[in-house]
Amino acid sequence: MNEVAVSDGMAAIADSTARTGGVVAGASVAAAAGTAALTATFGVLGAEFATVFAAAQGRHAAAAAELGGVFESIAASIAAAAASYSAGDEAAARSLANGLA
Repeated sequence: MNEVAVSDGMAAIADSTARTGGVVAGASVAAAAGTAALTATFGVLGAEFATVFAAAQGRHAAAAAELGGVFESIAASIAAAAASYSAGDEAAARSLANGLA
């Protein structure tokens, strides 16, 4: 087993996936080179693994992007609630001040 070829192949696939934002459909030359290195080392099994690995990286990138959007939405909701509470506190303070005056 040629561990250097495997390592180089996996690195090329990971680099390609990172540069394309996890989009597997537009596989670059680097991904093809990675698949070729794995195929040369492991035959058909290496090519299948490279395909599955690239698809998994794509799903991971999509899930991370979706989760990032969820966190941004939660942060926006918290900021809006804080602003609403602050406005309510200010209105209550004005009302109380006007009632005592």
